[in-house]
Amino acid sequence: MKFLLALTLIILSAFYVTAWPNAYCNVRLTFSEFPCEKLFPYFENTIKNYTFPGVREPDYNFISSDPMNSIVYTHETPTQHYVDDGKLIFSPSGSGCTVDGYSKSRATSIKDYSTNFCNTYRLLYPGSLTDAPTISIIDKSSFAGTDKSACMNY
Repeated sequence: MKFLLALTLIILSAFYVTAWPNAYCNVRLTFSEFPCEKLFPYFENTIKNYTFPGVREPDYNFISSDPMNSIVYTHETPTQHYVDDGKLIFSPSGSGCTVDGYSKSRATSIKDYSTNFCNTYRLLYPGSLTDAPTISIIDKSSFAGTDKSACMNY
């Protein structure tokens, strides 16, 4: 009987881990006019000093950076205090720069209400970027949203 119970728990936990993974969204921002040398300090400063009127989610925490290559950060949601891990990777592209933004929820989640998409998207708007990037989704979990309007609703 104990063996069957243990086996059932193992099977259910394996199903739980594969059926309900952590939500994530990976976004590519392609800037045609801004080189990485200008974008890297912009994003680093934005994460360290995030402020945007009307947005209640200034909870970005700078973790580390590899100058001109990557920035690692976390973001905490204001009401439920869920923490998401984020990373930005910078790649020169002609006279511009490609920034790949990765965000993944630490908590197991089925639907993320565009939170992981917004963790990267929201970083575009506190500053004064004049070159609007082309935004494309690289990959996302099944129920991760990509609703831009949700990013400004907090």
